[in-house]
Amino acid sequence: MLDKIVKITSISGAFLIFCGVLKLIFYYSPFHINILDYLTLSEIITSFLNDINILLIFILVMIIQTVPLINFLHKRSNLKFDEYFNELLKLIFPFRYRYVLFFIIIIALISIILLFKFLLLNYIIIYCLIFCFVQAMTFLFMYKDENDEIEISTTSAILSIFFTIVLAIFLLAKHDIQNKYKSNQTVSIITNDTVLVCSEKTNILYLGKTDSYVFIRNLNNNTSTVIPVSQIKGYLIHNYN
Repeated sequence: MLDKIVKITSISGAFLIFCGVLKLIFYYSPFHINILDYLTLSEIITSFLNDINILLIFILVMIIQTVPLINFLHKRSNLKFDEYFNELLKLIFPFRYRYVLFFIIIIALISIILLFKFLLLNYIIIYCLIFCFVQAMTFLFMYKDENDEIEISTTSAILSIFFTIVLAIFLLAKHDIQNKYKSNQTVSIITNDTVLVCSEKTNILYLGKTDSYVFIRNLNNNTSTVIPVSQIKGYLIHNYN
């Protein structure tokens, strides 16, 4: 029992590190900042804790959305649940690539809408993209085994989970970047030499901070600046409407 707990803890820690690193890379890379040069291990782990809550909510919504529908359809049949589910998969299987194409088209359309900024990226759109991606991957990896049963291999399931997590982290990072650009907050950074005002008026973004560094982006000349915390005397933060 103790060995299992140790293994689960190790895997969970590795998972948090992977997700934390990936999220920070996705977030800071567009600003040409190699964030890994400025991080400690504890910061990597804690940086993803808020996003885990969002992913758990997505998973819960997906379950709530799927399970009642399957149960409702199952009750209308005279089959056991396993038999009904297998028959449902056999009915869907011949059309699986059509479903893959359908969900890919939806992903492409949403991506085009976001690209041309007809809509801004929000949690509902992120969920829709993840849901469509999961469905496309599921139908893509379906196959018939020697007993004519519809299956998804363990390797395919692991790959689906991995790529879904990567996509979710990428979208959450893009969401954070978008929020930075439309933030209504003014952050004045008081250093030993000057005061740096990060706001919409100055066209300077306050990107974030680690234990030892603060990161800002000057949109006027597209340059990023990394300021050691040791040079900072204080902050003035003001929200405006």
